[in-house]
Amino acid sequence: MELLYRLLGFAAAVHNTTRLFRINFIPFNLIMMAGLTVLFGVLLLDLLAALASGKTPSNIPLSDLLSGRHRGHIYVTVTGVLHPAAAFTFGQQGGVGTKASIVFVPLTEEGQRNAILVLMNAGSIRALGEQPKRITLTGTVEQIDIDNQQSLLDAGGWIKDFRVNKIYQLNAGVKPGEPIKKTILTVLAAIPLLLLVTTFIMRYLVFRPSPMPLSGMIASDAVNNSIVSRVTGDFTLNNVTKRFQNVPALLVVLESGDFAFISEIDASSSLYGITINKLAGYWLVAMRRYGIQRMESGRYYYGLRACPALRLSFVDVFTGGNSSAVLSFQNEGECLWAMHFLSNPTPTQPAVSEESIV
Repeated sequence: MELLYRLLGFAAAVHNTTRLFRINFIPFNLIMMAGLTVLFGVLLLDLLAALASGKTPSNIPLSDLLSGRHRGHIYVTVTGVLHPAAAFTFGQQGGVGTKASIVFVPLTEEGQRNAILVLMNAGSIRALGEQPKRITLTGTVEQIDIDNQQSLLDAGGWIKDFRVNKIYQLNAGVKPGEPIKKTILTVLAAIPLLLLVTTFIMRYLVFRPSPMPLSGMIASDAVNNSIVSRVTGDFTLNNVTKRFQNVPALLVVLESGDFAFISEIDASSSLYGITINKLAGYWLVAMRRYGIQRMESGRYYYGLRACPALRLSFVDVFTGGNSSAVLSFQNEGECLWAMHFLSNPTPTQPAVSEESIV
């Protein structure tokens, strides 16, 4: 379980970093998730095709392939008439060049012009000579490359007096991929995708509840001074509220007696180097002194770090509504001191005025 939380923490840091970069105004973390989703989908379809193909070829009539009764991604053995003289490579349909390593050859039924293209080794075709030959081939039926499909459509589906199947081809001598290898690749693509999706749903916040060891030492320099912790939560500046992740913040008591975490952040927006929304200053997470509804100890995971932490549910000073935040600390002593400080209704340090913060 610890490894899972470590991986989630790393994914949260990747999310929080990459979302700051945009391509055509789209956050890069969303682009990254979309790319992984496409990759996973392709690998999954490839795996399902390998599982459906099986290890033993199905002996089917060529007419079934020509009529479209059997779709792609199958492992088959078929018998028909091969036409080596009509062999070609796409982009070079006038004949087979001496440098071509693989070629497409029409395979038909006896006396017919409807054909399926067979992808074969050029050397094997030259060895067969020019005359049509009745032959039995084993291989996988796959979709023709999209560019080659377009070439066939442009030619009206006719290649050297043969009307060919414009969607599927037979890859002679090719066996289906090993399901085990494809399963491994699919799982390897699924893991980062699941981690990113999970942390996206969790709003990049990975907190694992656990009891705080009571034997921990309270930091000696913390009893009479504020601790700088790292805070994840909704900060407010001039009636603007934004969520920040893992930012350093100072724990203080306001003149009103309420608690606040203060962090100096520049969240200004710019476009083409011009600042269009200036939001730089001291941002606050402020909570009613007697409005802390729940305090839960645990560990906060971010990047490669796992720190002692507190998860707070409280009444927000600015909105009057319920809010939450997670505080992380360098050690258990600081965390225990913060628990004591937030639970103690008597201020242990001079109050700070809100005006002095601004």
